[in-house]
Amino acid sequence: MSQENINKPLTLSLLNGITARFNIDGQELVVWGSSWTGMEKIWLNGELVSEKRSLRFKTVHTFSVDDSEYEVEFDITKAYKSDVVVKVVKDGAHFRTVTFNYYRDEDGKFDWPKLFKSLLAGAVVGFSGVMIFEVLFK
Repeated sequence: MSQENINKPLTLSLLNGITARFNIDGQELVVWGSSWTGMEKIWLNGELVSEKRSLRFKTVHTFSVDDSEYEVEFDITKAYKSDVVVKVVKDGAHFRTVTFNYYRDEDGKFDWPKLFKSLLAGAVVGFSGVMIFEVLFK
């Protein structure tokens, strides 16, 4: 029943994906999603309870454990801003929503160095791809 904004989570990276941890009535819910493969996994108290591969902007996982119904929603709300929302519902009642943003620091300020590094990496990969294409197909 709360909104939690995490601007620079320690568990969000392009290589390792996104990981969100929730404590629900003394139980640990871990939500993980891959940035590369679209794989999403959810563990409750260390036990894998849901697994899906999705390349959609929104995925909903539903599962039951000990007579409790859970719903976890991955939602990429603004792909161009790298905003990812993870929403948790237990027994039909909203528990928590967490918003992640890759390009924000801990104070919520835009992380310009991270953006420039991403743009530079994209330029290097693009240029390398063009050069390889030219060498192979010239």
